Amino acid sequence: MGKHRLFYGILLSGLGLILLIEKWDVTETAWWYDWPTILIIVGAAFVIESMRAHFPLYFLPGLLMVFFGIQFHLADFLTNWPDHTAMYIALIGLAILTDSVKTKNSSLVISLFLILVSLFYFFEQEIYELTVSTFISPALRFLPILLIGIGLYYLLVKKR
Repeated sequence: MGKHRLFYGILLSGLGLILLIEKWDVTETAWWYDWPTILIIVGAAFVIESMRAHFPLYFLPGLLMVFFGIQFHLADFLTNWPDHTAMYIALIGLAILTDSVKTKNSSLVISLFLILVSLFYFFEQEIYELTVSTFISPALRFLPILLIGIGLYYLLVKKR
């Protein structure tokens, strides 16, 4: 436990704070007394542990947990907040981009590609209406195959 004291300290303090606020009825806890809040706390513990204790491999999973926890809360709390697959792809791309800038462990190209794919899916209907349907329909059909192909390339062919 000595090696990860910071992680456990943040995790237990965050969970204790949630329980204390709930017991004291400080605020209406129904909207945030849920699993996305725990996801944010665990993710924040990973991020802080990676920055303070120099465990750079904890940074990306921590960011993903924080981003997804915030996304789940905002999707429940705000009616106009996008709860679309493209939002999750954008969050993964943003987390990889942040990890690439901060720790130099991730691929900048992959992060930008994921953000571009998410933008494409966000505005899929508008792009479809602006362009010729004969061009967009095949592209949308083959985009998942392209993503699988690029993923397999990174898994099987590309070596550092």
